[in-house]
Amino acid sequence: MTKHCPRCDEDKELDEFGKNRKEKSGFATYCKPCTREKARQWKLDNPEKVASYKKRCSRCHFTKAKSLFGLDRSRPGGRHPLCKLCRRKETRDKLKAKRMARWEERERLLVLKDQKVALEEQKWGREVSRTPV
Repeated sequence: MTKHCPRCDEDKELDEFGKNRKEKSGFATYCKPCTREKARQWKLDNPEKVASYKKRCSRCHFTKAKSLFGLDRSRPGGRHPLCKLCRRKETRDKLKAKRMARWEERERLLVLKDQKVALEEQKWGREVSRTPV
């Protein structure tokens, strides 16, 4: 089955047209190559609008689509300054630091307990039972 593209004025197979449920036929009005060309030309004609769809990450310094930045209504522009990937890395690093701090605190407490037990052994001259915390 074929469909006519009014832009290039050719009859093409249906697989060369994108889907569009609003159209009676269920396919886009223009063929895929014409649609791509139209989008490319629009981007060339409207560079200020294209730039407004992008944002620069303050951590990795890449310019990315605004959709790759999380919503944050408290900030100007309504987007977080870090892209989602950098925020994920930042969160992972913070959790890792918290885990390390807890582990170091446990180790410090175990050392203090061992020192306390050693002092009691010296004081009483015998071994004191070592039960876990």
